[in-house]
Amino acid sequence: MKQKTISYLLFCVPIALFGQDAEPATEANSDVVVEAAPAAEAVEVEAPVVEAEVAEAEVVEIEEPAVAGVSVESADAEIPEVTVALPEDSTVVLDLPGQTGSVEAGTVEEEETISVDFPDEDVRVILFNVAELFDLNLVVPEALVGRTSIKLHNVTWREVFEVVLEPLGYAYIEDRNIIKVKSVADIAAEPVTTTVIAIKHARAADIMGSIAPLVDGAAGGKMVADSRKNLLVITERPSQIQKIRDLVDEVDRATEQVMIETKLVEVFDEDLENLGVNWSSLNGYGLSAGPFTRQWDRSREKSTGTTTEFSPATDNQPAQFVTGNLVDSLASTSRLDTAVFNADQFNVILSALETLNDTKLVTNPTVVVMNKRPAKFEVGRDYPIREITFNQETGTYEAGGVEETFIGVELEVTPEVLGGNIHLDVDPTISALDGTVESFGAIDPIVARRSVDTEVIIKDGYTLALGGLADTQEVNSGTKVPILGDIPGLGRLFSSDSDSLGKRNLIIFITAKTLNPEGSDYRDVIDPRMIEEMGITDYEVPGYHFREGNDRMSEAERDLLVEIEDNRDQAKRAEQIAKLQAQIDALQAADAQEE
Repeated sequence: MKQKTISYLLFCVPIALFGQDAEPATEANSDVVVEAAPAAEAVEVEAPVVEAEVAEAEVVEIEEPAVAGVSVESADAEIPEVTVALPEDSTVVLDLPGQTGSVEAGTVEEEETISVDFPDEDVRVILFNVAELFDLNLVVPEALVGRTSIKLHNVTWREVFEVVLEPLGYAYIEDRNIIKVKSVADIAAEPVTTTVIAIKHARAADIMGSIAPLVDGAAGGKMVADSRKNLLVITERPSQIQKIRDLVDEVDRATEQVMIETKLVEVFDEDLENLGVNWSSLNGYGLSAGPFTRQWDRSREKSTGTTTEFSPATDNQPAQFVTGNLVDSLASTSRLDTAVFNADQFNVILSALETLNDTKLVTNPTVVVMNKRPAKFEVGRDYPIREITFNQETGTYEAGGVEETFIGVELEVTPEVLGGNIHLDVDPTISALDGTVESFGAIDPIVARRSVDTEVIIKDGYTLALGGLADTQEVNSGTKVPILGDIPGLGRLFSSDSDSLGKRNLIIFITAKTLNPEGSDYRDVIDPRMIEEMGITDYEVPGYHFREGNDRMSEAERDLLVEIEDNRDQAKRAEQIAKLQAQIDALQAADAQEE
């Protein structure tokens, strides 16, 4: 047996020594890289058959020490559990939203809700456990004793505190970042203090009505608004002041602002027929017209002008009429049609209108207005109209004062933001001179007026189209034979004049878009094509800023302007020196002549 063991050792030792010489030793602190070894070729080794008896070895697991430079990552990282010590038979369940990132253990946002279940538990334990979950600084008096049973779902910590403390005659107050529990009697006996709250968006006087119920005048509370600095000066108990601050944060919000861009396009009737676009055919362009309404109005003519009365009629049938039909009028009835487009549809309509020969852009005003405030556009002239009064003493009519009447296009739009939609109250009025009438020896103008009042709801950024405000005009046209038609007297034989009636339609496009109440620059309001048409550059527009920063000019441009200013100053100084030198030379020449 001993001889066999010696033979076995003599066979294994050379092999082990050869393996150590073949590869260098690995340092303990060096990085270890493990790579898959290539498949080894089969080698036949003739070894003597050694018969040995091997005793069963005991397997011992040894922890592998951590090696510097080697990190072990698990496939799915587990979120560590947050364990809170609770009394027996008491549970607190925290409902957290889906976790998409790292969560700090033991901290919960103030607006998060929880579900609690405390059967017959000490109120102090309930308060401290909830405070632990929300990481609150809590101060509880020794006098607070009692037990309660509560089971609430999806509530905030404030609601839990109120439910627990109210039956015991206690309440909590917030002193900066500390929650203090006090009895209702102690809170009522608190001395009043004065604080100043700055109002950022609203007028201080306007929100006083909302805050007044929280100010207890019997306890010495009062409130004054400083209109000069837009401040609220409030004298109240500290517990009430925090409630007032919370209410101010809710009501002092930035008012929405709406950009109203209008395009008033006047189109001749023949051009509308040539256009040949109907609302349903927009589907051929991958577009669709939104729901629209129709309104009819009857009109009757008098010697003093034209008055218009509306009849409440609507038609919500699908759009199966040509754009020209939008503005076609019957003999005594005109029709108003409205439609809603998104940005792509609006661009297609404008592109089609731009191809017409007799299409005129009347005006294209853009204005930014606050929510629920009217925006008014006027394009036209004020005409003087003389007032005629009857003198009862003389029994005659006399000319009185002169009153100016606006003639042109008036458009009033009042937006109201409703979430992602905008409610528009649109009131367009188109007036024009339509002849004259003689009255009591005076000639007064006749004013033809077209108006409508409609309310629609469109999506934010969409465009409303109003059509059907058509007007018939007399068009004078003439033809003549070249040269012969210009001969005085005889030219009438070689020329002809004709009068015809032409119908023009005014199409009103209104685009409404909400702006950021915290601030918008000119790019959000002004169409860049308008800047291009005016022939000005961006930096000539007030409020211009570089896109990559808030500076109004780049560093290179600023250095260039400084250099130009320096050269200009040097040129001015040189010019002044030259003038002074010329005066000196003139004086010296005068002295030389006197000598």
